[in-house]
Amino acid sequence: MIEVKHNGCVYRYSPPSNKEKGNWIGISGKRLGDNMFSGAFCQVPLGYWPTLRSVAIEQGICKSVFNAPEKKKKSGKSRGPKKAKGPSISIF
Repeated sequence: MIEVKHNGCVYRYSPPSNKEKGNWIGISGKRLGDNMFSGAFCQVPLGYWPTLRSVAIEQGICKSVFNAPEKKKKSGKSRGPKKAKGPSISIF
């Protein structure tokens, strides 16, 4: 968990896990006219995530924390060519 102070409010970032993406949550502060802080323990709207990310990087957080984990590529099995047993009609 990473905590960032911005405009008098505290925000917390939860890094991405295997199935979920990371998210920003407002922890404490007052609601301002920009609607960035929606309330305590409420998710910050997606439009403000780049702003919070840049503030966190300025405060010394590594950029790699915000990157989603890479998915492993599955190697597909090749089936090989279809064998023809002479003239036939395939229904499927």
